[in-house]
Amino acid sequence: SDLYALDSNAAYILHTISSLHLQMKRYDSAVYYSLKAIRKAPRWRYPYTTVAYSYLQLKRFDQARAYYEKAIEIDPKNADAYVDFGYYEFQQNKTERALSLYEKALQLDPNNVSALNNVGWLMKEKGRYKEAIHYFTSCVEKDSSFVSAYNGLARVYGAMKQYDSARKFYLQSVQYY
Repeated sequence: SDLYALDSNAAYILHTISSLHLQMKRYDSAVYYSLKAIRKAPRWRYPYTTVAYSYLQLKRFDQARAYYEKAIEIDPKNADAYVDFGYYEFQQNKTERALSLYEKALQLDPNNVSALNNVGWLMKEKGRYKEAIHYFTSCVEKDSSFVSAYNGLARVYGAMKQYDSARKFYLQSVQYY
């Protein structure tokens, strides 16, 4: 019998073990421990997204999608669940679907820096630079250490051939490394 089964925090412990496996890129083990956590706490979102992300890394896309959808079903008012699923859709080159999920996240939490940053990157990819600048700037106004948004600003300004601005934001991004 497993000792953690006696602990009232078993799901948390199992999910922590799963997260450690995820960090070490042991995706099968991350899935294993997250599924155990889900059995202990079926209404807790985090193990579902850990399983989903692990399946994404294992290129088991249908299973990843199912667990991202389940995370939203369990906690539909949690903006991060939409950001996580949006990232999955972006990885699948479904940019319109990703954008819609990020927009839903921002409806729920207008200060969600991950959603702001990710919309910035989508706008940059679409060549909608003014909108990209708006989202990246909103992101760094809310979290001045959000390196990806500084990189996004630098890339947008570079694409616009405004190299002094690009250099300024690249220099801001390296402060945090």
